[in-house]
Amino acid sequence: MDFLEKDLEQIIYEADNGLLNSRGLPISGKKLRQIRIGNYGVSDLITIEKSYKFSKPDRLIPYLKITILELKKNIIGIDAFLQSIKYARGVKLYLDQRKNRIKYEIDIMLIGKSIELETPFVYITDILPKCKNSNIDFLKIYTYSYSISGIKFNRESNYLLTESGFRYEK
Repeated sequence: MDFLEKDLEQIIYEADNGLLNSRGLPISGKKLRQIRIGNYGVSDLITIEKSYKFSKPDRLIPYLKITILELKKNIIGIDAFLQSIKYARGVKLYLDQRKNRIKYEIDIMLIGKSIELETPFVYITDILPKCKNSNIDFLKIYTYSYSISGIKFNRESNYLLTESGFRYEK
């Protein structure tokens, strides 16, 4: 039996956030599935978490943390990243056009069976900082493994060449 992208989506959508956290996938907030983001496309999953932050003394303002989850059955690569950036731009445009000017941040999470190792994409999580003035906090990448004991997630980062080509003097 093949494990499909829609199976991964269903597991994440239906699972309790606490269970997902214990399996290595830090998710919080309300999960939404197959959300149309105007003409920017349809996101696999989005989480929205509302909280309040102090703006001025004695003044709480609503704050949203939005996470766009782009799921891939197999390899996570630059195409998945660019697709999620398109969704993030659509969400940002939608929120910025609202009259009540909600404060927010957008996270992007890519989840797949493995990460593309043959291209420079593998270094992206360690290079891209939070984008200035955009409220988009770039990227977290997770791979999953699915076995008889269930699904587990692993955060991917800190890739290096096995031979950097640098000479170090002692």
